[in-house]
Amino acid sequence: MLDAQTGWLVGIVTSLVIGAVFAWWKGAEVGLGVAVIVSLLFPDWIRQDVLGITFNIRTSVAILAMGSYAVRFPWRIRSPLTPLDFAVAGLVIVHACSDYYHGEGLIAGLKAYGEWALPYVCGRYALKGNRDPEILGWFVCGVVVLLSIGGIVEVLSSVNPWELVFGNRDGQAYRMATRFGFKRAFVNTEHPIFFGMQLIVLLPWQSYLWCANRSVVLKALVSATIVAGFFGCISSVSRTPVLAFVSVLLLSVSVKYTWARWVACAGGIVLLIALMQNPVELVKQAAEVTGDKVREISLEGDEIPMSSVLVRVWMLKAYWPALRDAGLLGYGSFATRTFPVDVPNLPKDKKARYTFRWVDNAYILMTLRFGLAGLVALSVFFLIAIWQGLRLREDRYWDVMAISISSMYLTTSLLLLTVWLSYDFGYELLWMSGVLSGIRIWDKD
Repeated sequence: MLDAQTGWLVGIVTSLVIGAVFAWWKGAEVGLGVAVIVSLLFPDWIRQDVLGITFNIRTSVAILAMGSYAVRFPWRIRSPLTPLDFAVAGLVIVHACSDYYHGEGLIAGLKAYGEWALPYVCGRYALKGNRDPEILGWFVCGVVVLLSIGGIVEVLSSVNPWELVFGNRDGQAYRMATRFGFKRAFVNTEHPIFFGMQLIVLLPWQSYLWCANRSVVLKALVSATIVAGFFGCISSVSRTPVLAFVSVLLLSVSVKYTWARWVACAGGIVLLIALMQNPVELVKQAAEVTGDKVREISLEGDEIPMSSVLVRVWMLKAYWPALRDAGLLGYGSFATRTFPVDVPNLPKDKKARYTFRWVDNAYILMTLRFGLAGLVALSVFFLIAIWQGLRLREDRYWDVMAISISSMYLTTSLLLLTVWLSYDFGYELLWMSGVLSGIRIWDKD
């Protein structure tokens, strides 16, 4: 078993060496993309503090790879701006302003750039001018298959292969979590839902490869990676990733085919009607069907039914007093860096505070962290990502991938109502938005 520092170095060196080989062989953009993709294989819980800033393997590789690219090929940095450039810049500015306001000083700007812009820029330049994007697609497929196999091994054997090599992750709450008698696989992330979500975020690459290859053998191989990814999501034994995986595929197809559009619309109408009847009762019944225990707790003087599903339904009610006073810039990153968050006006009942300690709603957590400005910035980011992808649906080369990316962002934006935006999959989410920008400027170099 490797110690934390050795594991951190192994992940960085492996990613950069493989990236450098492909940079020499196929070009700088390919090498940049490959280095980032390989880094996704390593556990996200390995971190090291450098000059008071915490770096995991992914961010470390991104800094070194993008830094090398910018220094070696400075003339390739200039390119046309896209709407997503402004959306990500908005996230960086809001983060920097909020944390500076709450006393983190000028380093707040550096942290903001590293969290939001760095993965985005890596994705943007990995595709800009890249004349052989299939290489990145096949690397993504390889990562998805390896992670999925790891998930299947974990759910069947109750042993996490990544922990055997790199040591147990921090936080013991969910390490041995089970459902339906199976251990929930978290593989290289810190939670089973995050593991499943990162497979979904990378799904558009598989859609692209399936349509880019005319060979029946290669199509079958890509199809096998999609099936592997689906079983990887199932190994998380979590409802959210499985639902998201199916939704992304269905929405991607529905943009191009009328029959799929009717199926998606019919399913949406049925769900909407069901929710309009009695949403709490519907979710309560769904919780009971999936084996969740429903109990009663007191929240703001009201007795409400509670389970692992219903906690999402009551999240807004629990945090509304804190949200109401969050203002334009929220409470800052320091106050929301751990759970339970350190903000005023939390539920008065001790049991309720414990029940809602995880802020399983990205929009609520973003508002607590960065206020109304943060909520607007995140919402605008998703809207522009969806719109920019749909704008490319008539592109004969990139239409399938662009549509799939839009479908992924639409699905993810809805599912973030039930899970907070962890960097375990948030990094890939930002990287894919950079890829989308890279597609936009493909013919403008």
